Amino acid sequence: MKNWIKKAMVTLISLVSIHAEAQQTILYRGDWHPESVISDGQFLFVTDIGKKLDPLSKDGDGSISKFSLDGTLIKRNISLITLHAPKGMGILGRTVFVADLDRLVGIDLITGKPVVSIDFSGFGVHLLNDITVKNDSTLFVSATDKNVIYEVCPGKPDQIHVLNVAEIKGINGLFYDPAKNRLYVAGFGTFTSATGIGQVGYIDWTESGLKFTGLSGITGFFDGIALVDADHVVVSDWVDLANQRGVLKKINLKTRNVTLLNTKSIAGPADFMFDKNKSELIVPAALNGELLKQTL
Repeated sequence: MKNWIKKAMVTLISLVSIHAEAQQTILYRGDWHPESVISDGQFLFVTDIGKKLDPLSKDGDGSISKFSLDGTLIKRNISLITLHAPKGMGILGRTVFVADLDRLVGIDLITGKPVVSIDFSGFGVHLLNDITVKNDSTLFVSATDKNVIYEVCPGKPDQIHVLNVAEIKGINGLFYDPAKNRLYVAGFGTFTSATGIGQVGYIDWTESGLKFTGLSGITGFFDGIALVDADHVVVSDWVDLANQRGVLKKINLKTRNVTLLNTKSIAGPADFMFDKNKSELIVPAALNGELLKQTL
């Protein structure tokens, strides 16, 4: 009887959380607080909140670093415009757009010169966070402090559409899937909560308007999110804000099963990038200044 109970418990646990042996390596370590990573196919670009980990301060010490694809630092800051606490990025053509507190800034990837700056202070926003590309002219941008998502066409900065997703607290990570016209969303929850109450879900566009579907029973301090295949998303979860015990979770969209990808904790896993060709994640560890490579 005892053996039967033990086997049943093991089976139940495996349905909720499965630890996978995936390789994790350090690409770069420095005196910085990396928050988001993106690639144009030739280089990696990583935002840095600054030497002081203050994601809300207009202190002017933010930057965007340029790396080779293997993690070799090429240039510490490509931006010729002052950045404060830059976070998520999205690339349209040769322009990288970065969320910097209450503005969306477009920077030329070659020259570093500013292309456009869109002010969101009129919306009462203080924490623009992640960016995902919808098409060659449109971006989705999350505002964590307002629990909304903005649909932005940088060429028409006065035409900003607001998507309200009240179900998710502290909207953070975004990933758009053009094949299904679906927007995946991850929430950080609240900074005051002792446990992670952020959720994961997705938005579909229907004839009657927006339809939000939440992945019930899955909560945490979620940051980045990416669709890695037709049935799975990966999210980064800080786990708790007092200790450096972050994890990467692979979620089956159909069964809701969760796989933990890393056996070694990540210190503040932020807005990562998924490399489909290599089946790898490039993950900024915001708390200890590391840029990591994690296999799926």
